[in-house]
Amino acid sequence: MIVISLGEGGEYLQMLTPQLLTNINDAQAPVLFKALLNLSLQTNMVRWSYDPMGREICATVELPLLDTILTEKQFGFCLEALVRIVDEIAMPIGLTHCTNLLSCALTKIRRFRLCSIIL
Repeated sequence: MIVISLGEGGEYLQMLTPQLLTNINDAQAPVLFKALLNLSLQTNMVRWSYDPMGREICATVELPLLDTILTEKQFGFCLEALVRIVDEIAMPIGLTHCTNLLSCALTKIRRFRLCSIIL
């Protein structure tokens, strides 16, 4: 599910994937956080957040609009970035049972970057 909203009186567009990964246990959290930090460095636009009360991770794209009108191209670019990173990188990482989660994340990033360059 993707929640799309305008914030602060329409000054920015936010696309959010709530409950992307849930029930994060304390043993998995440090490794998962390292993997997501690495994803943040290797990919553009997507920001990761963790809710310790709900024990869930969300992915967000925010686009400042300020005094400009959102174009269809901007909207499509943001939506595609969020969907591709979540579907092709984050969810496979979260659903695999790798012994080294950070290694899995780096492998997924490399494959994603190759696909992006080829396309």
